[in-house]
Amino acid sequence: MAMNVRDVVEHLYRYLRKEQRQLPLTDPDLDDPLPEALAAVNAVLQRLAVRAPKFAVQRPMAALFHGPATVTVSGLVREGRTVNCVAWPAWAAGCQVLLPGDALPNRILEVTGQVATLLYPHLAESTGGQAKVMADAVVLGPEVIAVLPPVRLRGGAELRPVNGKRALRAQGGGVVRDDFGRLRRGPAEVGGTYHVESVMLPGMSLPRFQLRLGTAVTAETVVEYDARCSLGWVTANHVFNDAPVPVPAEHVESLFLPLVLQRFFSASVMRNADVPPLVAVQAQEAELLLEAMRPQTEKTFRLYPGL
Repeated sequence: MAMNVRDVVEHLYRYLRKEQRQLPLTDPDLDDPLPEALAAVNAVLQRLAVRAPKFAVQRPMAALFHGPATVTVSGLVREGRTVNCVAWPAWAAGCQVLLPGDALPNRILEVTGQVATLLYPHLAESTGGQAKVMADAVVLGPEVIAVLPPVRLRGGAELRPVNGKRALRAQGGGVVRDDFGRLRRGPAEVGGTYHVESVMLPGMSLPRFQLRLGTAVTAETVVEYDARCSLGWVTANHVFNDAPVPVPAEHVESLFLPLVLQRFFSASVMRNADVPPLVAVQAQEAELLLEAMRPQTEKTFRLYPGL
């Protein structure tokens, strides 16, 4: 029978004194080990989400880019960075907006009520009129921790990853990988480009990833991709409701449980003399995880002769 979250916690409790093994602990004179057990479980879930083979954490996903929307705006001031609209599209934050009088698109950083904050100052004398909101960016779900190639238009061309915003609008075909895995300049007609970045918009408690295209779409467009996803977050409710462990059943005892035990042995409730060395090892592992955490898994910064 597959282990659930309570089974995992009870397994950890076997290494504690007998009086500490109650779930929930009722003796106020004893340190409750449940927070330490949950911290160990969640630390390993986060570690597996970044380091586990893709088959365990990879999911097919899609992002919807809305077609252009025309809105009526007001409150523009030359060199100002805010603009008002009675009804901004729900997807406007992060996207381009062509304001009346401006020759080049601006970008909406955030929308609070009827007020949008702009990236660039408004460089025209117009105070209002018709504006066009154009989708070139979509905020991805909170479960996404990395976008995996290939990224492609639904039923269409594959998009090329680039390393930053400047490269999104680079002239020519950018860099493509040939049959031997080498990077070469590609023809201008080979697909579009995309970049994944971290954003923090109003109403978000944590940063999210944003998928940005090289150009705004001219009609409703779906982009499909695979993503490395979080394995979730375990709380006390999961323990008392016998929730399943969010790890493939065939890997719970062999992979997940040993890693949780190793983490739990450094908990303060263990009174373990080996805690300082274990904490040092965990800090080193955290550094490795930071190096492995990339929102966009394919990079194009390697240089080859002839580029």
